[in-house]
Amino acid sequence: MPTGDLTPALQEFFDCWKGACQHGDIPERVAIRPDIFPRQSLGFLTYQEYVSPGVLLWKIAGTALVDAFGMEVAGLNALDMLPSDGLENDIATVEIAMAHPCGIIYVLAFKSEYVEPVLYRILQLPVRGDDGTVNRFVGMAEPYVRVPNASDVDLGHSAARRGEGGLVDVGFGIPDINTELSKWIKPSPTL
Repeated sequence: MPTGDLTPALQEFFDCWKGACQHGDIPERVAIRPDIFPRQSLGFLTYQEYVSPGVLLWKIAGTALVDAFGMEVAGLNALDMLPSDGLENDIATVEIAMAHPCGIIYVLAFKSEYVEPVLYRILQLPVRGDDGTVNRFVGMAEPYVRVPNASDVDLGHSAARRGEGGLVDVGFGIPDINTELSKWIKPSPTL
């Protein structure tokens, strides 16, 4: 997805992230500070660190996201909140976005304390950790309005479900996600 397809709020967030880049590279952790982003986005900020395969720890979640979840999520594994069907795909997508630095944009439905699922469009952009590897994402969630007559969101027993999404070019191109996923996901053996 080219950045021109982002909503104005997400494009502004992307431009602030880009301003933290030095020499056209991925920004380092120390360059990602709340004061570089628009004030109105701070309640919708996410900051996550990929600490091991399948573990994407929430480091920071803005107050709007905490309200949507109905609990503090800092310290929790974001991937544990997703349903197990498709989890292998989600893990591979995160790893692909780190290996070929690119952003991720997707719709996420949260179970809220008010019964109705809350929908957000989330843009996550890569960040270099202290060791120089891309192992973090800073992101912004934006309330997402479903089109009229859309089918209801069924979260089942999960706290959240990831919906439509794609990769975002941050200056290094984007890999073909379907080709990459087929390399990362091993097909089930046939009987």
